Amino acid sequence: MALVVLILSIIGPHSPAQGESISEPERPFIIFARQLSRPPSPVPIEFWQTDFDGANARQIARVSDCEINHMNLHPDGEFLTFACVGYQGPVAILDLSEQRIFEATPGPAGPAFWSPDGAELAYLTFHENGQTLHMGTADGSGDREFGEAPSSTLAGWSPDGRLTFDFARCIPLEQSCVTRSVLVNHLTGEMEDYEEIERLGPWSPGGRYVLGTIRLGYRLNSQRSASDLIDTLTGKRTRIGRAGSIVSPVSWLPDGRSFLVSIWTPGENPYGPQQCETWEVPVSEPTALTMVFEEACSNYLSMDGRYLYYTQIRELGADPQVADLLRVDMLDGAIAPVAENVSFVEYWEPPTGALPRGGGPSSQSGSGAGMPLLPIAAVAVALSVAFSLGAALVRARRGGGL
Repeated sequence: MALVVLILSIIGPHSPAQGESISEPERPFIIFARQLSRPPSPVPIEFWQTDFDGANARQIARVSDCEINHMNLHPDGEFLTFACVGYQGPVAILDLSEQRIFEATPGPAGPAFWSPDGAELAYLTFHENGQTLHMGTADGSGDREFGEAPSSTLAGWSPDGRLTFDFARCIPLEQSCVTRSVLVNHLTGEMEDYEEIERLGPWSPGGRYVLGTIRLGYRLNSQRSASDLIDTLTGKRTRIGRAGSIVSPVSWLPDGRSFLVSIWTPGENPYGPQQCETWEVPVSEPTALTMVFEEACSNYLSMDGRYLYYTQIRELGADPQVADLLRVDMLDGAIAPVAENVSFVEYWEPPTGALPRGGGPSSQSGSGAGMPLLPIAAVAVALSVAFSLGAALVRARRGGGL
């Protein structure tokens, strides 16, 4: 379906409060897409922005016809790229400060991802003989072609600035899939293969470790997957999995000593009730999993390690499928709604160790006002302890004991 960037309604410019700058985000926020119908009818999409607790939700843009399947936030939180199913139209950019949408690519293009420093936008264009890698900038200018790209899907960047490509080819008659991920230095052409990995990421703080998703099955009702913990220095891989389940990486904890995975155990009916849980895995002993949330598969952990976000489908098999975004407080186990009718979600927080823009700690409101800056190592240890205690409280609250 071609992307028709016809804006039916763009919400008028936000009037910032005194001292507030909407072009430079000051606090964490969430962008989510709300799909209003399903094909073959036109598919309007609304883009909404809200605080991490669901407060101050507001619609910021709307497009007339786009069954969205990809979103990516700029590292500075100023731009959002998105693309539609089939990649038959251009990648578009939503300028969050000016609340306007413009085309980022000269023609049909695939998913687009910002580089870690936000200076470049990588995307693929398609032609009869394959696909080509391009680089552009936030304003849609400066397009450069870097030649043929691997016959796979662009999946993002590594922390050291290499591009990640994922390759999957399934053979129905053989009921098998061949998968691999490739890291490519687009400046030198140097490539690094990760065989059997279907998707790389997320990366640990510092970039030494990365999680890789492994596909173990083929059919929908028997599809299974696991995750490999990969040490990029030694090449060692450790399998994280559980028989008959689908394992998906979620997030790393702030200190980088452990990470979260979601484990989904499909029932006989893939559209029926499912068992899905979130587990913590220590790097030092990756086979020793500890359940931290038994009610759902999560998709994001806040950088301070306190809030775990997840989506909950209202009605399985419904069309369109409607999900709500919720979060659980890892200190007391309290669950609170964040947003309703969510199709895609992107989270933005200031980089680790950076102060919110607009002033030092003494100028910020909220419980952190005036709090002195602690050494980063001490903060990481404190957050790790708080997460472990909070996870124990969540389990105890649900009858799992400490």
